[in-house]
Amino acid sequence: MDSNDTSPTLPDLEGLKRKFRQSIDTSEFARDAAALDRGYYDGNRALSDAWRKHLDSHKLPPLNINIVKPIVNGHIGVVLQNSTDPEAWGRNPSDQDAADIVTKLLRYVADKTKFDNVKNDVVENLFIEGVGAVIVEADDRDVMIRRIHPNEFFWDVHSREYDFSDALYMGIAKWLHISQIYDIFPDAESKYGEISPGDMLGVNQTMKDAPDVWVDRKNKRVLVVEMYYVEHGRWKRIVFCHAGILDFGDSAYLDDAGRSICPIVAMSCYINQDHDDETLTYSRYGVVRSMIDPQTEYNSHRASMVKAAVSRRVQQIDMSAPVVDSKTVREEASRPDGVIPTGWQVVGGNDLTEQNALLQLARAEIDRMGPTPAVLGRSLGTSESGRSRMVQQQAGITELAPVLDRLERWENAVYEHMWHAVRQYWTAQMFVRVSGQERAAEFLEINVPVTAQQMAPAMGSDGQPMLDPMGQPIMRLQTVTVGMQNELATMDMDITITAVKENATLEHEVMEQIVQIAQLVPIGSPQFLMALQLFPLTNKRETLERIEAMMKQAQQQPDPAQVEQAQQAQQVALLSATAKAGRDAALAKKAQAEALRTCIEAQHMAGYGSTNL
Repeated sequence: MDSNDTSPTLPDLEGLKRKFRQSIDTSEFARDAAALDRGYYDGNRALSDAWRKHLDSHKLPPLNINIVKPIVNGHIGVVLQNSTDPEAWGRNPSDQDAADIVTKLLRYVADKTKFDNVKNDVVENLFIEGVGAVIVEADDRDVMIRRIHPNEFFWDVHSREYDFSDALYMGIAKWLHISQIYDIFPDAESKYGEISPGDMLGVNQTMKDAPDVWVDRKNKRVLVVEMYYVEHGRWKRIVFCHAGILDFGDSAYLDDAGRSICPIVAMSCYINQDHDDETLTYSRYGVVRSMIDPQTEYNSHRASMVKAAVSRRVQQIDMSAPVVDSKTVREEASRPDGVIPTGWQVVGGNDLTEQNALLQLARAEIDRMGPTPAVLGRSLGTSESGRSRMVQQQAGITELAPVLDRLERWENAVYEHMWHAVRQYWTAQMFVRVSGQERAAEFLEINVPVTAQQMAPAMGSDGQPMLDPMGQPIMRLQTVTVGMQNELATMDMDITITAVKENATLEHEVMEQIVQIAQLVPIGSPQFLMALQLFPLTNKRETLERIEAMMKQAQQQPDPAQVEQAQQAQQVALLSATAKAGRDAALAKKAQAEALRTCIEAQHMAGYGSTNL
């Protein structure tokens, strides 16, 4: 919660408190219902209060057989098994080369923030409580994604859109220890002194785990509200407690057009209109809500069947027999080794057919709300192809398609907020680790200054230009920045997400078809790349990048035939040079021998002549 106070006028704190209280009071019923949905999922509320009283009155055991949890987990598993990746698309022709950089950057941010783990928690909240939300924050080095717990999230009660795009305010209400408040806001103690209990707020129990007041005196905690709201077309941010305003200013986050935005990204599973005497509001709920009645009915009939199975009916057949208390007779009849008193007998077994039929109806109803066996991979056809199983799975989640679409829209909005944050805050030169080849690190450098040697005035130690004796600036050859490479602030992108199917059988079939095509056309040819574009590969972009890298590497390497010809030419030249050297040496030796012979003959002739004299 960094301070960003850019407005000289403080907001109407009492008006914002009334908005917060209206949001909490209006959504009280919805929050209680969401807490009940969570209880049914966790298994500690497998029966409604009315059925529990009915079972108690008939001395039936309150069975807690949780069917809701595996059904909901099946829904969540269907969502999580289909992973997604962000992908950037340039809005202008000049941004096409930068799109790949932004795509890798967003995947780096998603990995660093562990967005997949955050998404898993949000999906669970979306299916159970009916609302999932995160807040995307950033600084000059990091992007942070924090999940907002449904009990701490509040919003405009008049918002009717699933993604809260029409909400005029949203926020987080969180209980903090007083020491935490002083650490985050050091001037709070000097401004307000010791934080003391304030007026009653009427916060619903699902919003907190402390007494129904602004201040939890026993645990020294205070309810701190961080609210984003629209004022004159701009998003503002305020942090306050019962004592007063802790922080206030404009929203620190902008979109690519320079407009202020709310960093909270939220989505609803389903919406229900709530009417009362004065206003129309919209409550949010998840898939558990429709499973509560079948779950309660199932456990109730199951308890009735258990009771009927272990109990036996008795009848008095001899009125002249000694008087025995009917309670004693029932107790003896229910015991395996019980002794039936004289004048009484066990009659007919209990008919469980009706209870069993109702039990099966309840189970069938709740099973119908879950994923089909084909979706969960439990179909009996073990020889089915991967494509056939994928088609069956897609057909099995048709009823869940609206929720999956809303989840995809939420995820895309989160990636857009990531891009806005890094574009706004990551302005310094830095390296980003991206996914390269397996077991190989690849680093992407962003905001790289482009320098050049230019004549520029020499600066003195005082920061002023140095002058020569004539009073003219002394010019020196210096390295100056003339531009930027991979500058995020200048990139204009549209962010989308692409589904990555995780189906091993389907991938195996696709690879077999690719191998068959590779036997017909060369790898890297236009025909092969076109076929590769049409196949549903898990990592299509990475595969194409690897093929392109291999082709570039092959182009840089010389042709083996040319290498062989060069080697043969080199050997011929070497043999020719060796032969020439040998021939030259032989001629030199021949010339030397002839010269020696001429010398000897000359000496011999000279000696012969003197002898004759």
